Amino acid sequence: MKPNEILAALLLKNHRPVEIARKLKIGRSAISNVIYGRSKSRKVQEEIAGIIGKTVEEIWPVMAA
Repeated sequence: MKPNEILAALLLKNHRPVEIARKLKIGRSAISNVIYGRSKSRKVQEEIAGIIGKTVEEIWPVMAA
C-alpha cells in the first residue's frame, strides 16, 4: 500500500498515527517513518496491520521486517 492509502485506511478505522504512537509509547515520527517506508519496525507494522485488518506483507510487501 502507498503511504496515503495506509493513512486513509487508518482514518476509516478512526485511528490517527499519534494515537498509535501513544499506545506504543514511541514518537510520532517513528510511526510516520514506518508508514512512509523510511524505517522498519515490526511492532509498528503489526499494530497498523491489526487496525487496518490486513497482514504486514499486504501493506508493506517489500518492507516487511
